[in-house]
Amino acid sequence: MRTKKSLYNFFTSYIPYIVLVVLGFIKIRAFIGNLGEELFALNQLYINIFSYLSLAEAGIGVAFIYRLYKPLVDKQYKVINAMYSGTKELFKKIGIFVIIIGVVLSFGVPLLIKNNPFTNLYIQISFMLFILKNAVDYFMFVPRFVIQADQKLYKVNLLFYFYRILEVIIEIILILLGINYLIILMPGIFIKLVQNTIVNKKIFKLYPWLKETKEKDYAPKDDIKHMLAHRFVGLISNNVDIVVLSTFIGSKVVAIYAAYNYLTKYAMDTVAQIFNSMKDGLGNVLYTENKKKIKEVVDEFFITFSYFGSLIAIVFYFILDEFVSIWVGSEYIVSKLGLIMFIIILYYQITIRSITIIRTTMGLFKETKVMAMVEAIINLVLSLILVHRMGLEGVLLATIIAFILTNFWYYPFVIYKKLFNHGIMNYMLKMGANIIITICIIYTSAYLYPVMVIKPFNYELVNWFISTSVFGLFITILLSIIFIICYKEFRRVLFRGLKAVRSIKR
Repeated sequence: MRTKKSLYNFFTSYIPYIVLVVLGFIKIRAFIGNLGEELFALNQLYINIFSYLSLAEAGIGVAFIYRLYKPLVDKQYKVINAMYSGTKELFKKIGIFVIIIGVVLSFGVPLLIKNNPFTNLYIQISFMLFILKNAVDYFMFVPRFVIQADQKLYKVNLLFYFYRILEVIIEIILILLGINYLIILMPGIFIKLVQNTIVNKKIFKLYPWLKETKEKDYAPKDDIKHMLAHRFVGLISNNVDIVVLSTFIGSKVVAIYAAYNYLTKYAMDTVAQIFNSMKDGLGNVLYTENKKKIKEVVDEFFITFSYFGSLIAIVFYFILDEFVSIWVGSEYIVSKLGLIMFIIILYYQITIRSITIIRTTMGLFKETKVMAMVEAIINLVLSLILVHRMGLEGVLLATIIAFILTNFWYYPFVIYKKLFNHGIMNYMLKMGANIIITICIIYTSAYLYPVMVIKPFNYELVNWFISTSVFGLFITILLSIIFIICYKEFRRVLFRGLKAVRSIKR
């Protein structure tokens, strides 16, 4: 049943997500072409600044979900309502705080833009509208945590994504019409209000016992001091790059980084869809199964994400530059060294996902917070140093060095010690083997990929798509055979997945 729910959650979120990704490609192309790379870079800067403001949330939502697993299994509705009431109050305060700080920061945003072509007033107004649009969720999102912890997101996913797709389509139309950026931001505020209102109404219908009570439990707040470090390191790792590049280099490099980052983030978010659908099932396993079953599931998670990490890294290494050239123009292609660094970061982020799933589900925030902070500090300091010497490549190198020195080995160490009371030698050997497999396939494919490039039509995008599909299918088959031969965990995952699909068909 857990596997079936995971599949329901996956398909109802992934299919709309694909639509959003395609719309995202169109939106970026239209943004750069119609409004200019300077305004595009400004929008990217706003996204990253808001990510830092969201640090105020401190992972309370994740902590709330983590604390819901057991009460939901035991049907302790009074306990759930008390935590729900406390968490909802905390999120309202966070939303107010984010808006106030956003207004204050709007006066300093122009300082983060090298060769600023906009007036300070324009930046302030647009930034405050951007903050308001994204702060709406803090006041209305909490009910969704309950249905997520209960592994039933599939019941509201399509409704939720419908409004997200509608918002992006409206933005694209306004961009193509050349409408002022200030006006483009406004419909999103109204759409988010309607979206959350309708989704919450359905959630309350599914959980008629879910309601605010006078008795409020602020238990998730207890995890803030430990989770804050993880939120901080995540923000530094994922969002410091654009701020540094915007401040010290300029909008052109920001646009180059954003193009590649959008593509690699798409790949990571694709795997995250699997993560989101499987995470809550894992929480159920940890509270209901024995150590042997838990060990099997942990090993399966690692091999599954290692497979996706290798597959996506190999394919992206060969097809990324050509797609960027077709999509936004050859002037936005990164250097070969930069491409390799993007691929390394992509591979790490996907592969380590299995470890972060377990860490989050087990609530191991206290045990890993110090090393998380160390990673963030190393990344930030090295980015500020290397950006002057190596530019974009220096910022990417800082990210790679930071995670190799810290959580690449430390997260697995803590988790395996806590769960199974043994070291990570077996984990590191498998990780090393997977890296060697990936490098060998990339090296071999350097001779094979040119042979698979097919150009039967006069349309570059169509030719790219056909060649990528042929090459991607070949790599998928090759890598699948290797993993089936080498890993019994991968064989178990395939068997369980096929069994669940057959069950759903019946």
